[in-house]
Amino acid sequence: ELRGNASARSIRRIPAERGLIYDRDGESLAFNTLQYRAGVSPNLVADPRRLATELALILERDEFELYQILTADSNWEIVDQRPIQAEQGQAIADLDEISLTLDPIPRRFYPQGALAGHIIGFVIDEGLQGAMGVEGAYNDTLVGRMLDQTVSNIPFDLPEEAPTDQRGQDIVLTIDRDIQFWVETELLLAINETGATRGTIIVMDPRNGDILAMASQPEFDPNNFADIEDPDLLRNPAITDIYEPGSVMKVLTIASALEKGTITPDWTYNDQGRLELGGVVIENWDNNAYGVVDVAQILIKSLNIGATNVALEMGTEAFYSMMRTFGLGQKTGIDLYNEESGIIKVPGDSDWSESDLGTNSFGQGVSVTPIQMITAFA
Repeated sequence: ELRGNASARSIRRIPAERGLIYDRDGESLAFNTLQYRAGVSPNLVADPRRLATELALILERDEFELYQILTADSNWEIVDQRPIQAEQGQAIADLDEISLTLDPIPRRFYPQGALAGHIIGFVIDEGLQGAMGVEGAYNDTLVGRMLDQTVSNIPFDLPEEAPTDQRGQDIVLTIDRDIQFWVETELLLAINETGATRGTIIVMDPRNGDILAMASQPEFDPNNFADIEDPDLLRNPAITDIYEPGSVMKVLTIASALEKGTITPDWTYNDQGRLELGGVVIENWDNNAYGVVDVAQILIKSLNIGATNVALEMGTEAFYSMMRTFGLGQKTGIDLYNEESGIIKVPGDSDWSESDLGTNSFGQGVSVTPIQMITAFA
């Protein structure tokens, strides 16, 4: 509120009702509740001792502290620095005390708790600014139109009616709440069983790219984001963490060569267990040689030399062109806040060498995000 010292009226900035967030089936993932801030005009308090006693019971505050506020030498004081819950606000309103004012404070509530917390994000500044997730990426859509309202500092003046056309727009996600719950449960079980410290699962419909679930551990509850001491826990690893994909990359290498017509499913090569490329010796993961191998066996046995031979057959231009077509080294464009691009060196870069063609073909020397890999596979 912007209050003038000698003015009987002031301008109150009214935040719009923030748009709601739903899953694909209309289940609520984020809605709004109200808290209040109580103020008092001490010069209008007829019986400060009685009022201090009543407010102390409602707010669970020290009666003497409240008495000092109610008898202050000022035109207006905040009764409690903490937001007042809806039930307490109603109890204060029921006192029918002309010296008291109640200003609404919108609060965002996430009924599913920590479920999909990384996806949804949270809001700060009393619901005015989305941070992380959908709340951050779609803040301008959700926040609506803030308006200024002229209000009187005299309690028995009637306030102006708040406008109703400023509400933010609702958003429906592709997320399925039930699948999200199942995935989060399975991820937590896997982490506990393996002793891992973190993990990510994404479920995508390959027909249209819809993300049905996106879960990461450690998780956080957006209702209590302010309690998180490590800000890294608020990031969504599915779109911000990069890692070397390793042998799953062989699927993209084989698919690229088949797409380009460089090889057919019947193509074979002679696996001798070692291959020198650009001054680097490439070996299979088990250091074995496999002799004549076809395309399927490259994937079944996860052969580094096989993937390298396929990449050599394609050549650098075709290989890296297809990697870019698959989306490596660039953002997928998912509408979440703070997506990373990943890293893939290409010919012409100062740090690229011929050996990178081989190591990149089986997922080393390249960095991706989980969302990039599932998008490529889908």
